[in-house]
Amino acid sequence: MDKSATILSYAVRPRVALHVGALALLALTPLPLVPGLVALVNGDWPFAVRCGVVLAAFLAVGVFGRMKRPAPPRLNEALSVMAGAFTVPPLAMGWAMAAYDIPLNAALFEAVSGITTTGLSVLPRPEDLDSTLLFTRAWMQWVGGLGFAVLVLGLMGGAGASAARRLNEAAPMGDDPMAPLRTRARRTLLVYLMLTAACFLVLWATGPDAWTSLLFSMTALATGGFAPHSASAAILEGWAPKLVLISFSMLGAISFSLYLQLLRRKAPGQTLRTDVLALFGFAAVTVLGLSAFMALAGFSPGEVLAHAPFIALSAQTNAGFTTMDVGALPPAGLAFLMIAMWIGGNSGSTAGGIKTFRALTVIAIVRLTLQRTSLPPDAVTRLSAGGRTITADRVESVITIALLAVATIFIAWIPFLVAGYGGEALFDVASAVTTTGLSTGVVGPSLEPGLKAVLTVAMILGRVEFIALLIMIWPPTWFGGAPKEG
Repeated sequence: MDKSATILSYAVRPRVALHVGALALLALTPLPLVPGLVALVNGDWPFAVRCGVVLAAFLAVGVFGRMKRPAPPRLNEALSVMAGAFTVPPLAMGWAMAAYDIPLNAALFEAVSGITTTGLSVLPRPEDLDSTLLFTRAWMQWVGGLGFAVLVLGLMGGAGASAARRLNEAAPMGDDPMAPLRTRARRTLLVYLMLTAACFLVLWATGPDAWTSLLFSMTALATGGFAPHSASAAILEGWAPKLVLISFSMLGAISFSLYLQLLRRKAPGQTLRTDVLALFGFAAVTVLGLSAFMALAGFSPGEVLAHAPFIALSAQTNAGFTTMDVGALPPAGLAFLMIAMWIGGNSGSTAGGIKTFRALTVIAIVRLTLQRTSLPPDAVTRLSAGGRTITADRVESVITIALLAVATIFIAWIPFLVAGYGGEALFDVASAVTTTGLSTGVVGPSLEPGLKAVLTVAMILGRVEFIALLIMIWPPTWFGGAPKEG
């Protein structure tokens, strides 16, 4: 048995998992704290009280869990905590949001959609919602973006680096020689904050009021998609604010490793350059493809120019903003967007999907398979992408993630077929699994509770990239044969 398999065969040590989970909850205290303060200022006392209860619970568990410092976490413990970080906080925030007389299942759906940076919504029109609730939705997406992930991973030391490699096979957040993972997490959060502030200032300068600019900027960098209006980005007048919004969404979909390298005035390596260029290449193909399908479906050149580039980039980055009714797009265009959503952005970015480098790896596997048919039997071939040799275990991981994403989409679609929905539901399910947030109209306030639950699980699976959640619910993770304490 190889080393990684041996590590994963160890049972989770409850004391270690509690300790790391407690650190995560302490780090996530801003999640209920900031909306609670906004609620106090606005006089939304029921919501403020519930945020206070959630905050107190986070602090209590955090203080209790830190009383004894156990051994460093192993990989399965780190991944289990990572999965729990995307499940426990949304449950707590969903309960708090239910203070606005929202059905609990809808509140939980909204909280999961926020923290996973998906952007699908089952609430009434955003323009009819309380301002505190609008801010809370945007805040959850901002915290649920890259800052959330690197913050939790940064608390895990070496196990955090291993977890990062599992979740981002090609350009892992922890695979950076310039600094330990914890230091890298702090720097990444600083860059994240600076880009968000820049988005707010530039967007505000192009016309929207400060409140609208704030809400859009928080969700743009997180590639989240929650908007303060049911028309999404269509409420932005003129081309300038739309250009700003989609440009910063693209910046959020780029690996933050690039920004950290530029911050240190270091030239990015070949793998990172290839990954970033691949994002722009896939985005260009998506823009051209959607434009062609819209033109063939009878859309005027003006309509194609006004909507295709924005929606295509929104799908590629998993941002989820739109300038028109997505349900009005031709079926071929929707299918093309599903492929873009499945690919997503760079590893180490706020975007979802399987990530661009994994897509490049899949393409490299297909290319090598075809190439081998014309080579002599004794020819030596090497699988590579972006100047990096792809090892057999990495190929297995990439194929597993890619197939799990596709399988989850189709399995989650089955309950919708049983409920009488058709192909339009497939797009919305794919949007949930890839944490994109674009919708043909299937997802909304009238969606059946059972289907809301299906999409809630799908969003969590997509955000933790399947492996972490599967490890958390895998019995050997908790009942392995190795000693539980060490």
